[in-house]
Amino acid sequence: MTWDILPVFAGMNGTAIENFVCVIFNVSFMNCTWQAGRTASGDTQYFLYWKTSTKEDFTGCQNYIKDNCGRHTGCRFQNVTIENKRAYFLVNGSRSGQNIQSYKETIKLYKIEKLTPPLNVTVNCTEASHGCEIRWQPPCTSHVKKHACFKYEIVIENKVRIIMTLKSILYACISTHATIQPVLFPCSLSLLN
Repeated sequence: MTWDILPVFAGMNGTAIENFVCVIFNVSFMNCTWQAGRTASGDTQYFLYWKTSTKEDFTGCQNYIKDNCGRHTGCRFQNVTIENKRAYFLVNGSRSGQNIQSYKETIKLYKIEKLTPPLNVTVNCTEASHGCEIRWQPPCTSHVKKHACFKYEIVIENKVRIIMTLKSILYACISTHATIQPVLFPCSLSLLN
């Protein structure tokens, strides 16, 4: 992997961006955010470039997130897919009369995806069996083909107090459901992802 297609600057210490974070959400949207370098002056402007393969060229951000002073502090992306395992990010800065340090990072995209909640959650409770059956469909994602990759956490709460928290990992292999006993009535359910 070479970064020499775009200019990478040594620059003054502390001028590179800090706290670079990217998150993929709602299947195909990605936000990357950062903070200005601690010694960068107020008129420093940053520019983000990225690519998902070492064989392609870098693409510049088309939709910057800006602070109150108009400085770029992030980028919004649409139609992001996680077909490739890695993405390569480069953030350059500019300011007249000062070299700004470049920031480089390689990220495995599947590690930064925030999954949507499970779909079509149904709860069937019967007093006769003193239990409930909870069923759901896996969340939407652009890259997971096997549902066995998902782990679920179920929290069952009474309106007055917590009855129990099931923190064991439920694997959704053949059928995607969990049977939890006992459950007091009435109860509410929240699935955490």
